[in-house]
This record gives sequence, structure tokens and C-alpha cells, in this order.
Amino acid sequence: MKSERVTVSIDELTATQVIELETCVRCGACANSCPVYLEDKNVLAIPALKLNELRYLVNKERSILSIIFRPRPVKAERLEEISKQSYRCTLCGRCMTGCVFGIQNRELREVLRSILYRSGYLPTPLKKIATSLSEKMNPFEANAEKRLRWIEQTGLKEVPIKERADTVFFVGCSSAFLELNQRIAFATASILNHVKENWTLLGDEWCCGNPWIAIGDQRKAQEFARHNTYLIESMGAKRVITSCAACYKMLKWKYPQIIRHQPRFEVLHFTEFLSRCIRDGQIQFSEKVRGRVTYHDPCELSRLGGVVEEPRYVLKRLTDKFLEMPENRMDTYCCGGGGFLKEIDDELRLKIGTTRIKHAEKTQAEILTSACPTCKITLIDAAKEARSDVKILDLAELVAEQMRII
Repeated sequence: MKSERVTVSIDELTATQVIELETCVRCGACANSCPVYLEDKNVLAIPALKLNELRYLVNKERSILSIIFRPRPVKAERLEEISKQSYRCTLCGRCMTGCVFGIQNRELREVLRSILYRSGYLPTPLKKIATSLSEKMNPFEANAEKRLRWIEQTGLKEVPIKERADTVFFVGCSSAFLELNQRIAFATASILNHVKENWTLLGDEWCCGNPWIAIGDQRKAQEFARHNTYLIESMGAKRVITSCAACYKMLKWKYPQIIRHQPRFEVLHFTEFLSRCIRDGQIQFSEKVRGRVTYHDPCELSRLGGVVEEPRYVLKRLTDKFLEMPENRMDTYCCGGGGFLKEIDDELRLKIGTTRIKHAEKTQAEILTSACPTCKITLIDAAKEARSDVKILDLAELVAEQMRII
């Protein structure tokens, strides 16, 4: 039984974030960018109003009254309600592009989740995921020894697991454990073999840590980051390649922040690697894709990761019928699959995904590609919901198919 009032801690909130929090004038311009609000039309989903909840908790601890006397506890019922709204978010970061002041709303949302998690207000559906991450080092309740089972299930023949290599292929949990995505890992590995890359898998790969941040446990995210970084550096690897947008964002941008030093390896998303290989002549296509093709920018790869043009470079050499979707590049519309929205409100996830499928249908494309395992699954689910005939493939799959190696 939870106590009637709870004292919260906001220690992880930086001075810059406090300034950003006070800079928000609650104009609501971000509402027009937020896919959750656009589909839900609930005023509580407006990002600026969600910041009010964080501001409320900050004032409970750092207002003038709290400093003079003591931090004031928060009613348990209020924390329950704050938690319910805070986790109804994909963490796509689109609210940041819609903010006239450039407030890093998404980062503040992560802080709010961290406060709620440490106060014991993690939504029930996410508790099982947190347990799986703690005990099995992945969010899918799969035993660690099953992480490499995708190799057998896809029939991949050449699988290097070396003590040292130039390149590490960081597979990621979604491509390793979810059958629908294992073909992405198969395609990526097959292309690495085709171009004779000196590569290896990590024998003891853990989740990249992105789910821990979405849950709100920054300390565990740091632990996972340190584990993976140590393994990769101990192999003397020059680079890490991943076909997962979330893993890319973590390895490239988050790891240096949370482990407090720059890892000694380059991080490439597989689309960046493909672009290099095509430019260098290592990958050539004997014929181009015949159907019309469009591309969905994953939020964590484009807006949060900075990889925008490389997938397009690959696609424009793969097909003469590439068509841009509405709301693309840094302004990409979220597929709905991020932030554990599926576990919190799957109906809302499918509404957002269905809107994205409709965007694809407007282009009259026959093939919808992306470069993120979570996007692939969500778009497939949304296409079924919308009864759409568009074929959904990861870009790695489409390239490997066209190379005739899978």
C-alpha cells in the first residue's frame, strides 16, 4: 500500500533544464507536432501541458517555500495521474521541432519518467519489462542464450564470432529475438559477408539500454552502456554497425553522455555503411527495384540521430521510382512504436501508425521501407489495421534482396 503522500527527488534535473522548464510559455504550438495529441485530441497530451507536471514536482522541492521550510510531499493520487499521462508518449521528439523556443521537451520527459520510476510509479505493464531487462538483459523475457538463435532460424552460414575484429555488428534485441525482424539481422550479416568486412558479433551483447531510459532508470542504462562499450573496446574494434535506430542513437549519442567519455570506436547505422559501400563500388545492383518505393524516416535515426540523406542515397541508386512521403526527414511523423506506447495504449499506437500508412498510400508507393526494427513491426501492424496492400521492408532487406543474396 502506497503512503498518502510521497516525497520525490529531482536531483537529475540540470540547471539548463530548469531554465528550459521556466522558458516554456505554455503557448501550445508543440501540440500541432505531437502525434499523440493529433490522434488523441486530449489536451493532457499537449507536450507543453505535460511540462506543467514536471514543473509542479520541481516546485514541490525547489520553490522558495520548499527551500525555507522543507520539500513538500506529493499526493499519491496525483503521482498516479502524472504517471498515466507521462508514459502516453512515443518519445519521438517531434515536440522539440514544433517548439518556437527550441526547448528539449523530450529530454525533460525522460527526466519526468525517471522521477516517477524512482518514486515507485512505473506503470504496471512496464514492470515486467524492467524485470526482464534486469534478469535477462533484454526486454522480451528471452533467455540470454537465445540471443544468437536468429542465426540458426534464418539459415545464415558464415557467422564470425572472433576475439578481435575491425567491425562489430551490434544486432539489437528486436532483430535478435523477434521472428518478424530476424530477417533484418540476416540481411545485414549477409551484406557484411558479401563485401568481405572483417566483422564479428558480440558474444555477450546486452540490450543497448534505450528501454531503461524509456522506463526511467538512468543508472541501469549507464550499467548496460558500460558493459557493451567495454566488450567492443576489448575487441579492438574500429567501428560498430547496427541496423537498429534506437541502438544507433544510444551508441552514437547517449553512450558518451552517460559513461562520461567518448568510446574508442566509430558508430555507423547500417544505412551509412551501405552508402559508403555503394560509393566505393563494393555494392552494385544489376537491376533496379521495379515498383514504386517510399521511405519512412525513423524518429531515432533522423530527428534524434541525424541520419537523413544516407538512406535516400541508397534508395535513389536502388530504384528510379523513389517517392517522398509527407512529413519526412527531421520532421518525420512518428510510426507510433516508441516509448513503450504499445504496452500503455496499443490502440493509440495503431492510430498513429495508420496515419503513417495513409501517408505512404498518398505517394502510391508499392513498397514502404524504413531503417528501424520497431518501425517495421509497427508499420506492419498498422497496415493490417488499415487493410493496406503496401509491402513493408527494412532497407537492409530490400538491398539484400536486390543483390540476390537473401
